[in-house]
Amino acid sequence: MAFEIGGITSTGRLLQWDGNTVAINKINSVDLSFSTRKFPLVALVGGSVGLLLLTKTLFLGIILLVACTYYIYWWSKNKEYNYTVNLRTSSTEPFTIYFGNNVNVGRQVKSAILEEIANL
Repeated sequence: MAFEIGGITSTGRLLQWDGNTVAINKINSVDLSFSTRKFPLVALVGGSVGLLLLTKTLFLGIILLVACTYYIYWWSKNKEYNYTVNLRTSSTEPFTIYFGNNVNVGRQVKSAILEEIANL
């Protein structure tokens, strides 16, 4: 079964990307890794200050609360980044395929490679 996802192509026996070629039967393990952003504590502090400002200056308090709420919302949607698929082979050092913030393509590639390995 051949596939082409996000610049990674497979002919059923070979996996190719960015000038690299790996025989699928040489791949021992495939894993998806990523980095995680820390929780934005500054948003909690800003939200607390915003609540205090509601009693003094309503407009500034509301603006600060909205900004801090949006920051926490953004963090919840973007806390994972720097996605990589790592391929370990028996004959060489591990190969790494970088996907940046594109988690969907990273997961699709990992699943497709595992399916290719299972079909051999």
